[in-house]
Amino acid sequence: MGGVLKQTFKIMSLSFFLGAAAMVALYLAIDPFLGREDKEYIFSLVVWPVGYAAVMISIMIIDK
Repeated sequence: MGGVLKQTFKIMSLSFFLGAAAMVALYLAIDPFLGREDKEYIFSLVVWPVGYAAVMISIMIIDK
């Protein structure tokens, strides 16, 4: 059971950093072009897909 918990922790920590990096990159890419309300709308649309993709990529990296 300890191995499963250790692997889950690795996946979740890696997915957190991947998701955070993707959101920062998205913010830097759209910041000069959109106003505050537009950014809030776009981020509310993309936060779940970015998080899902980060978890899937993390699982692929850890499980190789």
